[in-house]
Amino acid sequence: TIGPSDPTFSSIVLGAYKQAFLVAVAEELLSDSGVNLEAELARAGGNSIGFAVNTALTTGSGSDAPNGVVTASTLGVTGTAAAGIPTGDNIIDLYYSLDGAVRAAANFAFMASPTTISSIRKLKDTTGQYLFQPALSAGTPDTLIGRPLIENPAMASGTSAKSILAGNWDAYRVRVAGGLNVAQSADYQFNLGLINYRSQIRVDGDLMDTSAIKHYVGATA
Repeated sequence: TIGPSDPTFSSIVLGAYKQAFLVAVAEELLSDSGVNLEAELARAGGNSIGFAVNTALTTGSGSDAPNGVVTASTLGVTGTAAAGIPTGDNIIDLYYSLDGAVRAAANFAFMASPTTISSIRKLKDTTGQYLFQPALSAGTPDTLIGRPLIENPAMASGTSAKSILAGNWDAYRVRVAGGLNVAQSADYQFNLGLINYRSQIRVDGDLMDTSAIKHYVGATA
């Protein structure tokens, strides 16, 4: 006799939070500049939007911004070393705090800030071998205990910080509503001789399975 099984499903709703900014440029600057100023503004605007979106998807509150992956993740390990610096044992414990199916996922990776990665690079095992292994070729990630390690400048580091994430990144879903929009207006501040450039994008994100990505919290002492 095969017993009954009643799986339960839940859902998440991905909306669209706007990230935008406006840059006003004098008409004289545009006409007198010896470089393609519009191209430079587009490049700088793309970088600014990229940093803003990354921050929102990393540490967003979930109320007036996307539910950032750090916010949505669950606790894996609390550190024991001073100043929030992880030990080699902390890294291994974080890895094995996740289910075996998660660890086996193709998109499993660690993520940390540059400051935390700087500390991680110095960790050694009992034989003196570094846990961190730099990439051997361009376009491939560095690894930590054999799994990819991704640098994210939006993550915190240090005491009491959720400074390391580990898990299957397929579980975090992102919605981009309509793509990046760039518009120009010579009318908005016509009386001032200014041309305005507006860049905006609408995004949202949330973690489908909160057990698929866990975080390490640095010790307070």
